[in-house]
Amino acid sequence: MDVLLAYPDYQHRDKSPPLGLMYVASVLEEQGHTVKIIDFSVDKQINFSASIRESDIFGISFTSQQFNEAHKLIKHVRRVSGKLKILVGGPHCTIYAKDVFDALPEIDYLVTGEGEYTTLDIVNGVHPTQVKGLIWKEETGELHVNPSRPIIKNLDDIPFPARHLVPLTKYSCSGVILTSRGCPYRCIYCLKKAGRTWRAHSTDYVISEMNEMRENFNIHDFHICDDNFLANPTRANEIADAILARNWDCTLNLWGGSRVDLIAKNEALIAKLAKAGLRKTGLGLESIIPEVLDAAKKDITIEEVEKTITILRKYDVSFFVFLMVGLPNDTYENVAITKRWIVKNKIKDFGVSLATPYPKTELWEYVNNYGRWIVSSKDVQKNFSYHTVTKVYPMWDTIDFPAEQRMKALVELIRFSAFRTGYISRDKLTIAIKQPRLMLEWLKKWLKLSI
Repeated sequence: MDVLLAYPDYQHRDKSPPLGLMYVASVLEEQGHTVKIIDFSVDKQINFSASIRESDIFGISFTSQQFNEAHKLIKHVRRVSGKLKILVGGPHCTIYAKDVFDALPEIDYLVTGEGEYTTLDIVNGVHPTQVKGLIWKEETGELHVNPSRPIIKNLDDIPFPARHLVPLTKYSCSGVILTSRGCPYRCIYCLKKAGRTWRAHSTDYVISEMNEMRENFNIHDFHICDDNFLANPTRANEIADAILARNWDCTLNLWGGSRVDLIAKNEALIAKLAKAGLRKTGLGLESIIPEVLDAAKKDITIEEVEKTITILRKYDVSFFVFLMVGLPNDTYENVAITKRWIVKNKIKDFGVSLATPYPKTELWEYVNNYGRWIVSSKDVQKNFSYHTVTKVYPMWDTIDFPAEQRMKALVELIRFSAFRTGYISRDKLTIAIKQPRLMLEWLKKWLKLSI
């Protein structure tokens, strides 16, 4: 069959290939199907209508932040072809499951969880009643929710992502690679879309994929986007050894972030990874307030955070700190404490976003029990904001930390990030300018905020 896969436009300064779709494509191609991928974040001149007419089935993957862009594409597909089957998947679809059909009445199939083999079954013509991990709609409109598909236990069974189907030279981060799936930790805001069972490709598989990226695509900068690359320090050590044994001139970026407790406990591993090319990692702190960390079930301490910073600086590994405004036990007063901590620890690169609840997470239940929805919970899936997208505003608040104070805290920390960390970040200024509400608040408070 001729399969058309699409990824909606996404406002983000770092453009990277849609790995999820590329894995699906590689599995389909392995079984003899013809696949085309359109990534609308980089494919601006594509003749979408012609591609639709040439296809037997249309699939689209999207996050909650891409929902509205995805719906535009889906409606266009339905206008061009009233009979083409439309299949949706990705994190948003796993989160909202059958509720997506209410918001997207044009679709026929929805894939939950890992999508490679569920999509393959549909494309192979397996009757929908027999496909695990599928929610589907009959012509009468009746919905059917099939049993879940078990997670893929041996990731090495999956072929390498179909990098030949995307224009790699158009991405600022073309070297994305996923070496493991899942995360065993319990942060209250995370859905664990790949499951809490951590699974990994073997070292041989990872090195073979990296070698293919080097030889076939001239990629030498690897952006590892695992949820938890360091979950198995022994495997991470083996990967570092294999890179060093090959004397590769490459860089490693733990793009998906690293847990500070694992870095703090494994200094020798960080030293070896740095020697193998590790140049940058993200640190998902979310807060530096102990009461907030405990409420969010981060299972880390400030002592571990500061030890991690010392280790990374010792081996010349730069880092980006992720922070959130509005987790349980957070207050506006924590902004001043956070700023002092940033100055004390000489943090130069950090980003701030609003704590956003997703269904099936503990944070969602926290809002239901102790918070207030500003956006109706029934309409939340159409109204997700993100710190690089316009119309940023809290979807929920609490009596102790109302929405306006959350916005004030967000604006103050973003402004502090751009101007008060030893340098002016053009990227962060650009992001702020693209956010009308943020920019307005920023200007209103420009002379009033204490820093």
